[in-house]
Amino acid sequence: MKICARGTLYLDSRLDFDITCRFLPELIGGSDIPIFLLDEGGNMVVDLEVTGTWQVPRFKLKTGRVTKKTKEKLKERFEEGLERLLKDVY
Repeated sequence: MKICARGTLYLDSRLDFDITCRFLPELIGGSDIPIFLLDEGGNMVVDLEVTGTWQVPRFKLKTGRVTKKTKEKLKERFEEGLERLLKDVY
């Protein structure tokens, strides 16, 4: 797994971090991971936001990347389906 974190740990123990976790194909091999969660290298990518304090951290799943990838895949599949349909008609 690869983890990239950017953010701030304040002196009063507050947290403000964005974290990207990449689960390598060796770790997820054989599982049914939706294609929109995978990057070009086959890694499952999960974005998190960490807030709260060092003693009581709060984790939130960030869905921006998932939403964008999902829209791209839906558009791609729609266009492929439309092409096949038009091919069959004409």
